[in-house]
Amino acid sequence: MCDRITQLQDHINQLAEQMCNAIGILQQTAPPSSLPGFDKLLSPYAKTETGEIPPEDFPALFATLITRSARDVDYLIDQLPADDANLELQINAIKRTDGQSKDAVRNLMSTVKNGHDLLSRIQAALADIAECEIQIRKLDI
Repeated sequence: MCDRITQLQDHINQLAEQMCNAIGILQQTAPPSSLPGFDKLLSPYAKTETGEIPPEDFPALFATLITRSARDVDYLIDQLPADDANLELQINAIKRTDGQSKDAVRNLMSTVKNGHDLLSRIQAALADIAECEIQIRKLDI
């Protein structure tokens, strides 16, 4: 999993992308400005490349996306450690995490050992079954 700074950077990039897309939609759907002497060249509506006017729900969609991204950015900023965080608390948290990690490693090693033991017993049982099958086939002939 990414660290908090990388997550924050990703969410800020996503927010910037959504804002750029929203501005692009605004540019596509905005009615043209009238310029003196050029009124004949401008069409009355802004159209997309396909000639269709984009759906009316785009502003609501982009407002929702931008709001959600901004909320995520605020949440991630709040989760960043404070500059005045107590060094002793950080050391205790690291020790606690280290202890949990060591416990998980011991548990994993035990599970792997049990798995190897079980695999050895299964292989021995399969070898016995194969030997018995060979003996049965010899008797049938």
